[in-house]
Amino acid sequence: MKNHANTTPVLLLLCCVFFWGSVFPIAKQILLEMQYLSLAVWRFAIALGCLGLYLLITHRTRLQLSLRQLLGLLLIGAIGIGGFNLALFSGLRLTSATNGALIMALSPLVTSLLAAVLARRWLTPVQWASLLAGLAGVGLVITQGHLEQLMQLQIGRGDLLVLLGMAGVCSGPACWRD
Repeated sequence: MKNHANTTPVLLLLCCVFFWGSVFPIAKQILLEMQYLSLAVWRFAIALGCLGLYLLITHRTRLQLSLRQLLGLLLIGAIGIGGFNLALFSGLRLTSATNGALIMALSPLVTSLLAAVLARRWLTPVQWASLLAGLAGVGLVITQGHLEQLMQLQIGRGDLLVLLGMAGVCSGPACWRD
């Protein structure tokens, strides 16, 4: 019998890619019927419910955190998840799902670069190659193999909101006003 130790993480990563990639076109359609703030709240509530259910199932209901640590986590979660969703969905109202997905595809590259700068340790050639290959793959999928479409992309206000959401910068209500 084969060892499933390597299969499970790969399957979970494939599920993650599927669900993450499907956010943009689905959210764009939902935004035709629902306000971005409502969508962000619902997504946040569903994620919180899933996390709570996971904690119950795995019997991790008791967190060993001080009140200060718990408040810090709540603040980071509200800004990181809530702020991200608000910026993403408000940006998707003003840009295409393709642009949103391309911008969000920069996330691993930006995260890796920030981690390298903060750790004062530059990326290895293998890390650079994998990041660039992943970014090129996203570009190929999104443009359906017509990379010249990337030259026709224009950066608008919606793109900037999605970029700010990805960067975790946009956390104030003034960013989402029409």
